[in-house]
Amino acid sequence: MPDTNATERILVFVPAYRCATQVRRVIRQLDADADLMAVVDGVLLVDNCSPDDTFPALEAEISSSVHRDKFVALRNVSNLGLGGSHKIAFRYARKRGFHTVAVLHGDDQAKTTDLLTLIHFAKVNPHLDAVLGSRFLPASQLVRYSTIRTLGNWALNLAYSALTARWISDLGAGLNLYRVTKLTDSTLDGFSDSYLFTMDHLLHLVRAGAQFSFFPITWRHQDEVSNIRSVEVALKALLVLLRWRLGLR
Repeated sequence: MPDTNATERILVFVPAYRCATQVRRVIRQLDADADLMAVVDGVLLVDNCSPDDTFPALEAEISSSVHRDKFVALRNVSNLGLGGSHKIAFRYARKRGFHTVAVLHGDDQAKTTDLLTLIHFAKVNPHLDAVLGSRFLPASQLVRYSTIRTLGNWALNLAYSALTARWISDLGAGLNLYRVTKLTDSTLDGFSDSYLFTMDHLLHLVRAGAQFSFFPITWRHQDEVSNIRSVEVALKALLVLLRWRLGLR
């Protein structure tokens, strides 16, 4: 696939929390994919002060990787939330001249092959401010994902679509790509430090009139440890949407 934006510098950001076993697999998959590593300029792993051995595990895996020079591991001094880790990564990227941040969660639910495809799609569509992985498009694949959670996500997607007047097919899969050069510190500060960060960011893109596209991905439920509760997520997601629609944030 032709590269229409050869000067674009891409950082892969891997947020990790309580996923020592899974993040090892993610690093190995990244390291083994020569085509992927050829198009990314760096990989930043941020451990959000995990209470287990996640950080030692990712450090050990990086030390033996073929592309170790492209990997950087950071550990938050306290639990800053998933959104807090995103803010660190986005600021890290802008300060070091990266134009794009591709987010791949460290729990190994997404596929690195989808990451490469998403990056290629973004490169041939440089007008897009974001390419968002979607678990709920016709071409998406869900592996061992519960029917109840699927229906709940569809309901939230429809609610967001109705109130934003944009088709929203996923509020926050763990595989997304963002152009970060337009993001200011004040804009980032306005986003949540929690898992609601992706929803705040999405609503910001809508309000700013940004161009973004959803992209089908495979999402696998394996041996990851869930750190959020589905009902709580749904209620808070709706509250974020209502406050945004009323102009309260």
